[in-house]
Amino acid sequence: MLLQLERVNKYYGSFHAVKDLSFLLEEGKIYGILGRNGAGKTTTLRMIMEIYYPEQGEIKRFFKNSEVSYLPEERGLYPKMTVAETIDFFGQIKGMSRKEIRANAGEWLEHFDLGEWKDKKVEALSKGMQQKVQFIITAMNTPRFLILDEPFSGLDPLNIQLFKDEIVSLMRRGTTVLFSTHIMEHAENICNHVIIIDKGKKVVDGEMSRVKEEYGKMNIFIRYSGDGRFLRNGMEESVDDYGTYAEVVLKKREDYPDYLRTVAARLDLSEFRVDLPSLKSIFLEAVGAKGDENEK
Repeated sequence: MLLQLERVNKYYGSFHAVKDLSFLLEEGKIYGILGRNGAGKTTTLRMIMEIYYPEQGEIKRFFKNSEVSYLPEERGLYPKMTVAETIDFFGQIKGMSRKEIRANAGEWLEHFDLGEWKDKKVEALSKGMQQKVQFIITAMNTPRFLILDEPFSGLDPLNIQLFKDEIVSLMRRGTTVLFSTHIMEHAENICNHVIIIDKGKKVVDGEMSRVKEEYGKMNIFIRYSGDGRFLRNGMEESVDDYGTYAEVVLKKREDYPDYLRTVAARLDLSEFRVDLPSLKSIFLEAVGAKGDENEK
């Protein structure tokens, strides 16, 4: 185990920002802490980093300060430093030797397409380039634990993919990653485990595969020819019929075999598959249902 939160609460005056939050992190996985803006994600990360302290509850850290790297939501670089000077400066702060920094810097700069910019001052870089530099100085020592607050904010699709690839690469080298986002698609393909919070309270916590299987409904995609009226026989919660294909949600997961036999007897099926729900649909359902309960 790397980290455990037990019934953590944080207040800003009378505002209850984080409410009885509990979860644990194991080594060597990518965790996403997800929620809409203002859900309590940044506050939670700052408590883990001991920038803030909870009024109630306990945070158990099974790592040393030297083993964690943190990329805050508010980026901060020294504009008059060159890129190379910045990497050298922050590398030394992280306890790396000059030899280690020189050995790693070139590879990181080339990987992030910044090789030609190493002698340029930070202020001359675009915001996207500056964000790449921020990521490099956060991850260059391959920390045991990497915390990223909204790391994809403001990036174009190519650089989002670059960051995702590097996060996965770090995980494969043994780094545990915890990152926050309010955009579900950013977590969809790289998280092993998701924690969704809303209005400071946890509403979903589990392995990505398990959450998709257990939290979602039975979503079926059908490509067919024939009379689409035969798609409806009482087992469906909803049917979106487009004439040659349809998206069906069943009321009960266990009706799947019976439904397949029923439609196959009446329609010519060229494709029939079960689709797990997207993380976005799970998020919308969890936040909608749980949010209403919390307001009561």
